[in-house]
Amino acid sequence: MQKNNINNFKSRLSESLDIPKDVSFGVPNIKMTGNIEITIENHKGIIEYSQNILRINSGCGIIKISGKDLEIKEINQEYITIKGIFDGIEFIY
Repeated sequence: MQKNNINNFKSRLSESLDIPKDVSFGVPNIKMTGNIEITIENHKGIIEYSQNILRINSGCGIIKISGKDLEIKEINQEYITIKGIFDGIEFIY
């Protein structure tokens, strides 16, 4: 119950101050360009990385990206950009 109250407060506060929810809640913001590039903001690190699977800690679960020729194009503390041919994206909580 306590967590719901905090989330409701954060939601109302972010709406009243016009703050994006990804900023106030610390959840990932995902931008896809077709099925060839994905940028994930607010990531918490890489769990698994191969040419066919990439699992990323989002802080509120795991984002699993599957595909072919997956490659990390750019990574820093704020975001990660992946290129390749994506077959699927799965959210695991």
